[in-house]
Amino acid sequence: MVFTAGDELAITKLEDATLERIQKAGLVRFYAPLLVAKHAVKHLNPGPASSITLTTGSVSEKPNKHWTVVASYATGLHGMIRNLALDLAPTRVNLISKSWCGDDTVVGWDAGGSDGRVHEDHQGEVYDGGDWETGGCGGVISVDFIYCWSEKTD
Repeated sequence: MVFTAGDELAITKLEDATLERIQKAGLVRFYAPLLVAKHAVKHLNPGPASSITLTTGSVSEKPNKHWTVVASYATGLHGMIRNLALDLAPTRVNLISKSWCGDDTVVGWDAGGSDGRVHEDHQGEVYDGGDWETGGCGGVISVDFIYCWSEKTD
């Protein structure tokens, strides 16, 4: 079972973060994966051939300005996975922490900006990661291979 996030990142300045916005930011990225894992294990064959894989992001280890709310949930997934692995054993539990990749979630983002938001003068652009050590960012297919590899049992 693979669970990936599906809503827009709730990047918010801390002074604008209300309890309602904070809770909403965690709905798809924290609460839902926990509940899905809780119920998914009932439908998987018991044993290490079954696995649950969740997704977090690099913000859990590399902070960005105005990402405190998102980073809190992203970082919390690390603890969730460790404990799910104990609670759901012998089912394997994995966490994939990916950085930027060439998908729709990064279209229009100004990766060098200080506020972490889409800027009108960058609408429609995809950040290519050209200044990274690898010379570019991974694509969707590269990320898909990571998910497939984590499901491998031998």
